[in-house]
Amino acid sequence: MYCTVDCAAYEFQESGTRVTLIDTPGFDDTTRDYMEILATIASYLDHAQLPPISGVIYLHRITDKKLTGTSRLNLEILKALCGERFYTHVVLSTTMWGRIPNETVHAECGQRVTELLGSPSHWGDMASKGSKHIRFMGNRDSGMKILHHILSLPHAPPTELELELRAKKDLQNTKAGGVILEERRRREQLRLDELQAMREEEEERLREEQEQLTSYTNRHHHRELVTSHHDRVDTCHDRHHRRHLGQDNSRQANTSSRGRHGRESRNENGGFGILAWFSRPSN
Repeated sequence: MYCTVDCAAYEFQESGTRVTLIDTPGFDDTTRDYMEILATIASYLDHAQLPPISGVIYLHRITDKKLTGTSRLNLEILKALCGERFYTHVVLSTTMWGRIPNETVHAECGQRVTELLGSPSHWGDMASKGSKHIRFMGNRDSGMKILHHILSLPHAPPTELELELRAKKDLQNTKAGGVILEERRRREQLRLDELQAMREEEEERLREEQEQLTSYTNRHHHRELVTSHHDRVDTCHDRHHRRHLGQDNSRQANTSSRGRHGRESRNENGGFGILAWFSRPSN
């Protein structure tokens, strides 16, 4: 079902009854828009000139350990397409039973079916309103078992989509279309949330980088201030040292000068000079 691109009809006779099986594309095709897939199904039902739908077979891989987002969407669209009145003519069929490797996994899959049928958000609400679970074992016998069940049912009411198409509703205004639009909004909001998270993460990264840069700049500026302060202190010390050195030299010069003057004074006054005798000429 999920590999089908367009709707395709297969006709055959069974117990004197003409049966038409319509294979429809599934909503787990990631290459197509959901509304496009719905339009494909709606257009086929609207123009194929087929008799009313007698039943719907919904296929689910039992090997899926839990419902994925796409599986949930498929199920929600199925419910919207059929409408609750039609649930009695829906067969919930599990597949891939032939690929179960051993009895342990087989038991796990059996438990999985029980959980699907017991959960209202999964198959529980449909099962409680008449939908039937039948295993498809990948062979003709199990396929005919599903078909005979549908043929045994009373005349089916129209599906919700058939009623909406008769009322000429736009696809976006159908219940199935509403499910798809809601999914679009959800995904768009998820995308916006992811972008917002990325933006906040980038802003946080830039803020941290700015803080690191500011811290580095402040440390570098502090080192420059300390170096400048040390340079000024060293300059003051040098000036002070030179000033004191000059004063010491000046004092030494003055002391030397006073020493010379003192010796000269002592030579003059202290009698340390050379004794000289003068002889006067006689008259």
